[in-house]
Amino acid sequence: MFRQEFHIGGGPRMSSVFSYTPGLILVLLGVLVLLMPQLLVMFVSFSLISLGVTMLVMAGRWRSVMRPGQWTKQDPRSGTWEID
Repeated sequence: MFRQEFHIGGGPRMSSVFSYTPGLILVLLGVLVLLMPQLLVMFVSFSLISLGVTMLVMAGRWRSVMRPGQWTKQDPRSGTWEID
């Protein structure tokens, strides 16, 4: 009875599966890169592009957060934001 409750509550069987998953993913990625080197170039370029876009979006949000005086109250007639 105790063993069943332990397995239902995420016992050692589940945790071992979760701990092995990142290693299996890395091994599969390495095998794919060995078989197809252009896949690595595509993956690296895609990750760099996504990282750059994320940094640009964060920088834009950070700038608008840092300078709240740039945006004033919302215009009720047009529904657009007025800029100081």
